[in-house]
Amino acid sequence: MTPEDRKIVREALLAAGKDPSTASNANPWSKTGAVAMFVQDFIGKNHPVRAAHMRREHNPDGLSLDAQCVLDKTLNPEEVLPEVLQNLYEFEPKYTKHLINQQKAAFDARVASGDISMGELIQLEEAGDPRAAELQSKAEAQRAQQKANQATAEAALAMQSREQTRQQAKAEAISSGRVF
Repeated sequence: MTPEDRKIVREALLAAGKDPSTASNANPWSKTGAVAMFVQDFIGKNHPVRAAHMRREHNPDGLSLDAQCVLDKTLNPEEVLPEVLQNLYEFEPKYTKHLINQQKAAFDARVASGDISMGELIQLEEAGDPRAAELQSKAEAQRAQQKANQATAEAALAMQSREQTRQQAKAEAISSGRVF
């Protein structure tokens, strides 16, 4: 394990409520049990690239044949089953990092276009991302504009309705012989 791996394992043990001073200096994927599963899950969620590295270090043969063929470029990644891509994500740090970067770029593009969900906006706020305030400001401006447009449309409809009523009264007056 690298110094970075040890730092991450220590972080995971602390998150599990365990004393890292008594833990062995071993790859978490070489261990079994509840604490090991917690540590593996924690690292997988919070440090997926390092998790792939540790999995591969513990199990060098962890890549499936199709996953290795994708890496060798003898098999198109678009032709493989989702399980093969999952295997790559779990055991190939370069693929893991590439996929995370793709997802981040796609997310950043959605944020830039303002096309994000409320949940994603909340995540941005919680992360302290200044884009959250900007998006909220834009959304509030859009709501204000929509409200103004609706008020204008309602006023125009009311004017049209009054004009129709006036025209109808005029037509009734003319048809009954009264001069308007």
